[in-house]
Amino acid sequence: MIEASFEAHRRPGWTLTRFSAVDAAQLAAPPAGVLTPGEKATYLSHRTLIGRLRGRAAPAMVLEDDAIFGPQTCERIDWFFASPGAPAWDVLFADVCVPGLQAMISLARYRNRLAPGAKVALIDLRQFRFAGASAYILSPTSAAKLYDLLPGEAPLNVPIDIQIENLVHQSKLTAFTFFPFLTTLSPLSFASQVRRIGADTQEYVWNLFTRMMWLDRDLAEVAHLRAGLDLSWLTDEQRRLMSDLFSTFEAGA
Repeated sequence: MIEASFEAHRRPGWTLTRFSAVDAAQLAAPPAGVLTPGEKATYLSHRTLIGRLRGRAAPAMVLEDDAIFGPQTCERIDWFFASPGAPAWDVLFADVCVPGLQAMISLARYRNRLAPGAKVALIDLRQFRFAGASAYILSPTSAAKLYDLLPGEAPLNVPIDIQIENLVHQSKLTAFTFFPFLTTLSPLSFASQVRRIGADTQEYVWNLFTRMMWLDRDLAEVAHLRAGLDLSWLTDEQRRLMSDLFSTFEAGA
């Protein structure tokens, strides 16, 4: 999926190189810790790749298999790097998972205030809790910085995305996200190999929200994925009232 969307929307100067990730099934002696084997493999894959990116003279973008590009992804990132006056940064996320309801409401309102297709903002990620590491850019100096900050020895008890989030909220890393998001999660993310996502879980809703906040979103596709939610526990009247309530929040009324 990542190769197809990248090739469809790449711009001059952009290249994609596949890195062989750590396979949980092939770990001869998985590190100690409470993470699942898949989470440990994901953690080790990210840290190993970040280590390989040390010493680069240019920023590098790290992508997971379930990230997808849109028509404006490369263009907007190129525009950012060509623009003067950008704030100092270590990590730029192309999208994040937003698990907090209040933050979701605030972002939905903010997206509606931005002129359609005219502006992409940078949001300081110290403002709210976040998760996800499917698409992020490292500055030339931050790869070494992040590699040293991420524990390399067992036990592994915290997933890679939450490790990075903690470092941001501890002011050890300066991180922003582009908003609206410049990448999103593929439909494959709704059946993640690392964290199995069912239609009745919070993760399913969080992934739907990420797609909803994508710059190149397809609302018909979001509606199709939304049909997978099990809302049988709500009456028709409750569904209508909840829909009206959250529509009002999104509109910023």
